[in-house]
Amino acid sequence: MKIIKLSAIDSTNSFLKEMAFNSAVENFTVVVTDRQSKGRGQQGNGWVSESFKNLVFSVFVTFNDFKVSDNKYLNFAVSLAIFDALKEENIPAVSIKWPNDILSGNKKICGVLIENSLKGTEISSSIIGIGLNVNQTSFPDSLKRASSLKLLSSKDFELNKLLVNI
Repeated sequence: MKIIKLSAIDSTNSFLKEMAFNSAVENFTVVVTDRQSKGRGQQGNGWVSESFKNLVFSVFVTFNDFKVSDNKYLNFAVSLAIFDALKEENIPAVSIKWPNDILSGNKKICGVLIENSLKGTEISSSIIGIGLNVNQTSFPDSLKRASSLKLLSSKDFELNKLLVNI
């Protein structure tokens, strides 16, 4: 696994997508940033993330013989990996709101954005974007259901450790 750490970027998914378009990218390349200015969520929604407080990253994955009709299994695998990592951190009431949200109780703590490249009826590669609210303690009023690991557990988390665990 190759990890590219950037201090600031508009979107880790956009950066990785452009990188893959312009050059060969190693399978499981990870792009992580401290500050993301134009994070994206599902259906064109933005992803709000306070700089240096959260885990914001994307992973490039290539496939052989992965049918578009089976794409739900990628969502399942990604969501379950995050779920398992959060359970190891003793985050209370962790659940998955399919297909792309991770919750604690009724509070959203993580979002997943998967963008696929297709060849006919197969997915040739995917960029898996993950935004996990970690040490952020305040959110805009428009995000009433947002929370973070720190708000849920009253402790600070080490971002690099969480990245490796996920």
